[in-house]
Amino acid sequence: MSVLAKELGKQKWVPDITMNSAGADSENGGNAAMGFMNLWMMKTAQDLGVELTNNKKRH
Repeated sequence: MSVLAKELGKQKWVPDITMNSAGADSENGGNAAMGFMNLWMMKTAQDLGVELTNNKKRH
């Protein structure tokens, strides 16, 4: 059980990045086209090898 608990503790339970969570008809300007463009930019950055995570330790 202790091994299981250690491994479960390593899992990420909350996503690091959230995009277009406002909804399609939001007052904040979120829409499907902008969400698509954000995903496309993220894929392009990943293809180019841009580091998308923050590796700093939180204290």
